[in-house]
Amino acid sequence: MSENETKLKILSVATELFSRHGYEGASIREIAREAGVNLAAVNYHFQNKLNLYYKVMDSNCERMEKDIAELAHDEPSVETLTQRIFDYFIERRHEMMNSFKIILTETDTPEVIEQLPEGHIGPPGGEVLLAAIERQIGDKATVEAKIWATKSIFSQITNLSLIVSSTWIRQHCGNIELFEPTYQKKTFKHLVKSFLDHIQSEEWEKIESV
Repeated sequence: MSENETKLKILSVATELFSRHGYEGASIREIAREAGVNLAAVNYHFQNKLNLYYKVMDSNCERMEKDIAELAHDEPSVETLTQRIFDYFIERRHEMMNSFKIILTETDTPEVIEQLPEGHIGPPGGEVLLAAIERQIGDKATVEAKIWATKSIFSQITNLSLIVSSTWIRQHCGNIELFEPTYQKKTFKHLVKSFLDHIQSEEWEKIESV
């Protein structure tokens, strides 16, 4: 393998093992063995376990950011973009599940705990969704309200995609309407309209002023 192929292989295996065992449970030795490389190769490319963990997080987020930006290349409506992001998560359910397992894995290791940069919208692709909201409603809502709507819509996309991607749920509840594409599209239409209408309403201002 070339150096780049070796690096990508290590990242791929590390993603699988960190998602399966968490930061503490996955060892550099196991990652090297599964990737078919020696420890020196892992240390050469990533220096240590913590750097490798961050590189896994960064590479997954960067890929999702890039892919979601491409989904918005034609400046679609918020409703259309929401559906596209959901479809993207479903098409790449294995990668998506691994990424969220890593993100949601709790750890007590102090050096792993890191806050998001100030002003970060949150999920990968959040800035893209926020831009779509800004195009659609302009200055009819405050910046804070639009950021809240972005996070809330993305949360619903993530929740539904995780549920639909669960093998256990698909096997035991696969006949419910939640798994029907038509129902999913209606759900996102209602969801987007509800959030965008709310942040443009007087009710938003009333709640914020409390």
